[in-house]
This record gives sequence, C-alpha cells and structure tokens, in this order.
Amino acid sequence: MATKAELIADDVERLHRKGMGRNEIARELGVAKGTVTTAAGLRGVEFDRAQTVEATEAFIADARASRADLSLRMLALAHRAVGAANQALADGEGGDFRNYVVGAGVAQDKHLALDQHVTAARSLSDVDAWTAAMLGRTPDEVLDTSAVSDEDIAADVAAMMADAWQPTAIEGTP
Repeated sequence: MATKAELIADDVERLHRKGMGRNEIARELGVAKGTVTTAAGLRGVEFDRAQTVEATEAFIADARASRADLSLRMLALAHRAVGAANQALADGEGGDFRNYVVGAGVAQDKHLALDQHVTAARSLSDVDAWTAAMLGRTPDEVLDTSAVSDEDIAADVAAMMADAWQPTAIEGTP
C-alpha cells in the first residue's frame, strides 16, 4: 500500500515546476507540509529556503523590537504610577498611594527584566544562538544591533518619560 507522500509525489513535482512553494502546495493538495516535504524528497525536488531564512530573520528582528518597546512602555508606566502615588499621598489617599507604589514597583521590575533580555541579546541569548545555528549564520549576523544606537534608545526613553510624567490614574485601577 502506497503512503500519502508516494501518492502525491507526482503532483508535488508538477506544482513545484509551476513555481509553487511547499506551503502553497500543501494548501492546494490539502495535506500537511511535512507530507509535501517527504513527497518532494521522493522526486528529488528541493524548495528554496531563502524565503524561510528571510522570514525567520524578520521574525527575530520584530520580536527584539517588540521586547525593547515593551520595556520602554513598562518604564513609562512606572513613572506614571509614581506620579499618581505622589498625587494620592498629597490627597491623603493612603490606600491608593500603596496601590500606585506597588504598581510602580512591578512595572519597574518588568522593565528591568525586559531590559536585561534586550541587553543580553547583544551577547546572544540561548534562543538567538539556536536561531543562528539553524540559519547557518554567525551570532553577529543574526544580532546586528547597529541600526539602533544607545543614544536613540535614551532619546526614546526620555520622550516617553516626558509624555508619561503626568500624575494621572492608571487605567484599570480604582
């Protein structure tokens, strides 16, 4: 009895010659991507991995930027909470003061944790090391952080702090 991969091997080869990629062929034939890969191997068909590499690199860069952005947002939130705590203290609202101080501490802690991860990316985290190995690249090629200077990051933090330094209530708090 023939396997599913053996049954679709001719179709995979034909669709590949038409310029279709592995995922597109899998959708067209209604089979798993792994089945297409197996069928392609039976016919000596190889798929261009350049798009996969580019997509992976873009995903890594997006994730790194997202962590940096979230870190800055947590720092801004900590500053807003401190401002709100000061206002609560001035208004004699001891319970609100405590809540804001705790919120500021948590936001600052999360900022530091994210900042450590972003900074560690420059020295290569385990995930980035694995990704570099999977891409057949050096860690420096994967972690090129030259596009963002420390001065740019400092300016962004200063701008966010200036915008956030308002003694206003934090959404979702009493």
